[in-house]
Amino acid sequence: MRRHSAVGLLLAALVVVGCAPFRSTVRPVRYEVDARLEPATHTLEADVSIDLEPVPARPQGKRERVELLLHPDLDVGSLEVQGATLRTRKSRRGRTSAESGVAPTRHRLIFDGPTDELSLTLAYRGQLHQDVAAGEEDGEVHNFGVSAHVAEEGLYLSPRGYWYPRVEFPADHDPALGLADYTLFAQPLEGFELVAGVERDEDRGDGALQWSSPFPLDGLVLLGGPLERSSRTHGDVELHAVLAPGKGDVAADILDASAEYLERYEELIGPYPFREFTVLEAFFSSGFAFPTCTQIAGSQLSQYRQYRRHGYLDHELLHNWYGNGIFVDPRDGNWCEGLASYMGNYYGFVLDEDDTGARKQRRNQSNFLSAIETENDKPLGSFGLDEGAGRGIGYQKSAAVFHMLARKIGQDAMFAGLRRLTAQRMGRFASWDDLQQVFEQEAGVELDDFFEQWVRGSGAPLLELVDAEHTPGSDRMSLTISQGETEFELDVPLRLHYGARSEDVVVTIDSPVDRVELPCEPTGPTAVELDPDYHLFRRLKLDEVMPTSSLTRRADELLVVVPEGELAEGYGVVLDAHRSDEDREITVRSASEVDADDLGGNSVLVLGDAVRHPPVRDLLARTRCPVSWNDSGFTIEGQAYAAPREAVFLTVHHPDVSHGGVTVYYGNSAAALSNARVLGYYANSLLVFDTPGGSAEVESGEAHPRAEVVRRMDFEFHERIELVSDDAASR
Repeated sequence: MRRHSAVGLLLAALVVVGCAPFRSTVRPVRYEVDARLEPATHTLEADVSIDLEPVPARPQGKRERVELLLHPDLDVGSLEVQGATLRTRKSRRGRTSAESGVAPTRHRLIFDGPTDELSLTLAYRGQLHQDVAAGEEDGEVHNFGVSAHVAEEGLYLSPRGYWYPRVEFPADHDPALGLADYTLFAQPLEGFELVAGVERDEDRGDGALQWSSPFPLDGLVLLGGPLERSSRTHGDVELHAVLAPGKGDVAADILDASAEYLERYEELIGPYPFREFTVLEAFFSSGFAFPTCTQIAGSQLSQYRQYRRHGYLDHELLHNWYGNGIFVDPRDGNWCEGLASYMGNYYGFVLDEDDTGARKQRRNQSNFLSAIETENDKPLGSFGLDEGAGRGIGYQKSAAVFHMLARKIGQDAMFAGLRRLTAQRMGRFASWDDLQQVFEQEAGVELDDFFEQWVRGSGAPLLELVDAEHTPGSDRMSLTISQGETEFELDVPLRLHYGARSEDVVVTIDSPVDRVELPCEPTGPTAVELDPDYHLFRRLKLDEVMPTSSLTRRADELLVVVPEGELAEGYGVVLDAHRSDEDREITVRSASEVDADDLGGNSVLVLGDAVRHPPVRDLLARTRCPVSWNDSGFTIEGQAYAAPREAVFLTVHHPDVSHGGVTVYYGNSAAALSNARVLGYYANSLLVFDTPGGSAEVESGEAHPRAEVVRRMDFEFHERIELVSDDAASR
């Protein structure tokens, strides 16, 4: 490691300082970190060298100053300075970061005289250990509480954990000031694999592992654990799968998948920006992406290949372009999650030629928006900012907006814009304005109105077909379309039905209520359907929203109806999962204790044989429930399910409660309830489960369904007008 030899200084006792504003006059341009780790004792010992240069237009004065943030459990032993004389050093405990839960120590250094070159070398040591289990929650795929942890089960050191001294800048600074080159050395650990968010180089002469950044990055991460590495080369990229021992077959498939995704996306969006890509198995709930690598929970890296579902491995790989290659300008909201979601979670289905899967993604995006509370329906451009939009807006709405943009400018122009973005902004920060610019350049159109409406603005239209008219023999027809209280400019897809045939057309509206004319066949359509494939991101009318168990899981008031007698374990699991939410009112009653009035005033969860109770059956009869129950089991559209291993899980709209639902979980035996713990992961209206052999056993540590899903149904009811023979519109 390169040492600076000018002025040496043993640090004195800490001096507590106040919270006065402090602006660094220098910025880091290069870090060299030499780390030594002892997982058994949670110990990190490191020497760090930082090269700094003056910030552009720095404040006038005779002194340089810098503020370094370091984890509070890391004690600085020595400091060496080159290029200036250290005049003052004051340290204090900082505020706890909302992002990581860490309150870093702030080390303020003031130097005599301005300088064009300044270098610091710090030596520090400490123990980094967190309560990882405290951040684990059922149904959550991210444990955001982990930031700086060294232990035998694994190693996780992220920039937000302040495991190396980070230069602090105020919130309104140019984020480019924080970009720096990184070189990392780490002594190898027996039985441990180490992965860093930089590119691997040749080992140092003393055997230390070495990594370096291909271009300036905004942070440094070091990961690892008692894992095994599998590798292969794909073109110019080294691929690695670093997994728990005994997962050789899974590792081979992960390498295959990584190679397939690289080929798929490089052609569309430009060259992969790094020399390597590593998939590392996490020891906690994780789906995090870093430059050159991703860390995914071990439960997802199994023989069941959850990682191949769109939105998993493909999404994380795409972040090496979006977020970790091209950085998100923190002053203008986070666009990278939406772009990775569009390309991976959604467009992956398109590339697979899976029209059904792609349509479901679009449908689910509008279903999400229809359930969001008005106060949470914030502008997409605010996602990632303080008090900004939530993750649903930042992921789902954003992906939908990119889809609508592609339809507006053309898919070819969309990908040409993304290739231009890769060529122009790699290694740099980008904002929503930068994205708008590249799409305008490729499409040759002005997009101010589109971005103002969908990125800078909030809300979405609530579309309704008011009426439709056609004069026999005419090749034109007219429609009235309402979009509720909004005045969006919209290209509205319509489907004209001519008996068994149909034709798709698009009309443009820009007012709360628009009367439009469109061509049709002289015989006239028999029906008109509004956006049946969900190409528009819009609020759905209540009867259009596809019912799923989220209707009852999110209900402010929920009545749970349980069967008489002892409750089977599976039903108890579901009941406990609903009781765990303390922010809503939940009432539990046995079937014999409820009547029609009770069932009519709340969302309802029905468990087991309570579904046979006459008031419950009467309630379901007033819904669009396709299931009936008999003495031997249940029947769906004429198909009987009588085997002891079979169960059904379904949700329908509550006929009397606006935005309410009725959910039923019923098994033909207790053994059929083996999926009770994972019901929240399903986003279908109806599922039938079959537990082979009636067994509820599942491989330890594998969070996969315990029974096979043998039938799925999604209850969809589209906005539609039927045209009768006299061409008067009717419902």
